[in-house]
Amino acid sequence: MAHFSKLSKEEFYSWDKTKFTVAVSKHNVYNSVYVTIGRRGTYKDKSTGEEKESINNLHLTLPAARALVTKLGAYVAAAESANSEAKSQQTTGVCA
Repeated sequence: MAHFSKLSKEEFYSWDKTKFTVAVSKHNVYNSVYVTIGRRGTYKDKSTGEEKESINNLHLTLPAARALVTKLGAYVAAAESANSEAKSQQTTGVCA
């Protein structure tokens, strides 16, 4: 029985085309709200060879989600800076 209900949801795709969702979810038993990051995929059962669905959800409390957003912002800024520097080196032909 699912205890989470989605209040809002958005889908994204990773670089390898894996679909994942970021949602605001409410736990119906504990009456708490979480930021849920989920991924659905498939895998092949080794014993039967049958294709099965895989569901992985990460439920973050609001303080944990806030901390994750702060860290992700820093990582994205660092990645953008490194990407900009790499593109600059490609166009000028200069390597360190």
